[in-house]
Amino acid sequence: MGVTIDIGGRGVEVATVDDLERTFARMAEWLREDKDELPVPLLNTRTTAASPTTYFYIPLGGPKSGWLWDVMRIAATGTDPTATVAGNLWAFIGAVLQDSATIGQYQEIFEVPSLTIPNQAFYGRQQVIVRPGQQLVLAFKSLPASTQIIATGLAVQYRDPAAGSPVNTYRQPK
Repeated sequence: MGVTIDIGGRGVEVATVDDLERTFARMAEWLREDKDELPVPLLNTRTTAASPTTYFYIPLGGPKSGWLWDVMRIAATGTDPTATVAGNLWAFIGAVLQDSATIGQYQEIFEVPSLTIPNQAFYGRQQVIVRPGQQLVLAFKSLPASTQIIATGLAVQYRDPAAGSPVNTYRQPK
């Protein structure tokens, strides 16, 4: 509660030192919170066709406008996470491609081809960054017919400093 003083016949409330200290303490606490980083689980599953094409793709999504994804982990398995699945795997950032008989144009490969399935990869901070308008995609070659592939991962979503200050829709302001 503040102190009221008379200015020109009108009462004006002025904050006390205690009011200001409490307010600034709450603001400092709010600024210290890790409010700009949110974990984003990644999950998608697809099954190859009865007569599969040579190249098969599973998109894991991308960040919304004003945000970046810092990819921390991706994994690809069959329905049994311990069983080996024939075929190769690699990962790239770019547009989602259609399954096809010929190799696609990959924009930014960050896991090289010829990795076996099941596969799990971990990344350090700012090693794999996905920007708005981009997709994180797993690419597979020579998978068997009617094989279900489960793709998972985790990204940390944070604000894109180049995009200004968008509103964080996940947390209410204090």
